[in-house]
Amino acid sequence: MFLLLFGPTQYLIAITIESAGDYIQNLMGMTFHTNATRDDGWQAEWTVFFWGWWLAWSPFVGMFIARVSRGRTFREFVMGVLLVPTVITVVWIGLFGGTALYHELFGAGGIVAAVDRDVATALFATIEAMGLGVAGQAVSLALVVLIATYLITSANAGTLVINTILSGGDPEPPTFHRILWGAVLGLLTAVLLLAGGLETLQAAVIMAALPFSVVIMLMIAGLLKALHRERYAARTGERAEAPREPWADLDDAGVQPVPVSDDEAHKPH
Repeated sequence: MFLLLFGPTQYLIAITIESAGDYIQNLMGMTFHTNATRDDGWQAEWTVFFWGWWLAWSPFVGMFIARVSRGRTFREFVMGVLLVPTVITVVWIGLFGGTALYHELFGAGGIVAAVDRDVATALFATIEAMGLGVAGQAVSLALVVLIATYLITSANAGTLVINTILSGGDPEPPTFHRILWGAVLGLLTAVLLLAGGLETLQAAVIMAALPFSVVIMLMIAGLLKALHRERYAARTGERAEAPREPWADLDDAGVQPVPVSDDEAHKPH
């Protein structure tokens, strides 16, 4: 909202809508793109990399989502986990990316150079390019707090899932264990960053994700099997029996059964 109100509002709305349309138009093509005819590195640096990144995050994110989704219908789950976050992400990228693009194309620029030096500074370079003075500094401070909160909550969710698995499924593992594993993960991340920077950390994450992909395939098979078993599960306000074809039930078909006598009913056929 801050970027939308204090940034180039008309341009941000236009670029967000246009970019969303371009994404929808190219979604299928990008999904099945394998870079078979040339070697430009795009497939490895983006598609394959993000596949590995998602796989690495899936163990604790999946369990966390499963816990907060308990009691929800499948429709509510899809809306809350897939559709709503996708819309929010489109708006978020449109506003932040659009602001940076606007100042790079029509302003003083410098954001691309900041990204080349250190991609982590792109966000703050964008805020600085808006030229808001003290307000811009306050927003940068708020962004630091938000990023720190995101990292802390993500690490907390990760340690919770690790301890839940190690404690045999206990949803409330000991707090001391969570603190211990949080410290271990934090030290491991710091060592990897000091050893080779962000690229080393990302490479380690992808390497750990590759063998887990086999587990995810087994989990998908188990999910489909469980959904098939609960296909006709009873729900509030719905009948518990499986639906039948109209011609299998005379009442559903609107045909009145022909009455027969007891003698005829017990005759052998």
